[in-house]
Amino acid sequence: MRRRAYTLIELIVYLGIFLLVVLTVGAVYSILTQTQNSTAATYAVTGDGDTAVQYFRRDLEETALASVRVYSSSSTQLTELRPALSFCSPRIFEPGKPGSLQISEYGAPRWVKHVFYALDSRSGEGTGNLVRWEAPFDSGDRALLPRIALFPKQIDRPTAHILLHNVVVPNRPIEGVPLYKASPWGGFRTQFVRRPNEYGEDSLSDENPSLNRVAAADNTRLLEIELAICDETGGKPNYCSFKFRVNVRF
Repeated sequence: MRRRAYTLIELIVYLGIFLLVVLTVGAVYSILTQTQNSTAATYAVTGDGDTAVQYFRRDLEETALASVRVYSSSSTQLTELRPALSFCSPRIFEPGKPGSLQISEYGAPRWVKHVFYALDSRSGEGTGNLVRWEAPFDSGDRALLPRIALFPKQIDRPTAHILLHNVVVPNRPIEGVPLYKASPWGGFRTQFVRRPNEYGEDSLSDENPSLNRVAAADNTRLLEIELAICDETGGKPNYCSFKFRVNVRF
């Protein structure tokens, strides 16, 4: 039996159906790829964020309020201006042993080191890394009173530990994220929480209460940390910001 050949109209219809199937499959694949990339970026952001929060809570709960200093990109003493934070710590870490708190014979913390946090970024980059490093006191010096750190001229990169990637740098707007406002703090800011006013609302200050004796009574031991992260590896900005508060013990 002789088979009839396809007509031109049939070929056009079949070709149209084939192209429609290809376009549908391509669209589904593109959506799945974007969803996978977004999920992976979100997981990376939230995972790093949890680690950073744990470090902040452990360090700040064990420090003294009088030793805490915060710096914006216009006030830090680093050679390359950037937001930063410094304070004292009584905890010592020894190889193969868990960290131990140093306590004096009077039951008070024996301060042994300064801890520094800073936003480390290169010139021209839109995001940087939140890093942490330490500067021990002299071996024979274990202070009973907390000391104010002399902020170093540069980040100690050989010993600095990266806690968080893709932190927004100071004074940089994020295209496509209108809720984020560029500021000298970028994606890393620490503030002191003042007691609620007559309307029951907290207020925030960049000034340590120990520097202003008159207003010291209006402060709590709470510090508020704000972090803003923007991952642009997938093309579209994947922005995330969060705040949390830590109660300084001493």
